[in-house]
Amino acid sequence: MSGAAAPASVRDGAFRHQGRLARASSLLFAALVLSTFLAFFLAQHLKHIPTAVQDLKFDQAFYPEGGGVPRSEPISFQIERSDYVTVRILNGRGDRIATLLSDRPLRAYTQLKVQWGGGEGEQGPSSALSSPARPGGSASSSVRLAPEGEYRVQVLLLRRHIEIRSPSSFRLVRVGR
Repeated sequence: MSGAAAPASVRDGAFRHQGRLARASSLLFAALVLSTFLAFFLAQHLKHIPTAVQDLKFDQAFYPEGGGVPRSEPISFQIERSDYVTVRILNGRGDRIATLLSDRPLRAYTQLKVQWGGGEGEQGPSSALSSPARPGGSASSSVRLAPEGEYRVQVLLLRRHIEIRSPSSFRLVRVGR
C-alpha cells in the first residue's frame, strides 16, 4: 500500500511553486532570446562603423641592399577622421626602430604614402614621403640599416590618442648575411 495522499494545502503549495518556477524559467528563456537578437544587431552595426585607420597596405618583404624588389618598403593608408599622424616602424618585440613621420596633419580619407628604406632612427620627410627608392637602398649613407627581421607599422593618431599596430608584419631582407 502506498502512503496516504498529501493534504490539499500541501498539494496546492507544490502546484504554486511549480507555477512560479515555470514562469521564472520562461522569463529567463525570453531574456536569453532577446539578448541574442540584440547582440546580433549590435555586431551588424559595429561591422559598418569605419575603423580609425583604413586601407593599410605594405609589401611582404623588401631588400634595401639590393638582390630583390622592392628596395624600400611602401606603406600607405588613410584615416577616417582628420588628425595629426605619426608613423613608426617597430621590430618583432615592439621596439621603435624608425619614425617616418611625426605630427603630420592628414585630412580624412586622404591616402598617405610613405616609404621605409630600412634605416634606423628618425627619418626626415624627404626620405619617407613618396620618394623613390635610392640606389644602395637606405635613406642616406649616414643612416644605419636595421637588422634583417620582421617589422610592423605603428600609426599614432594624436588628437584622438589612438595607436594602431598593423596586424601583419613585413620582412626586411639583407642579402649576403
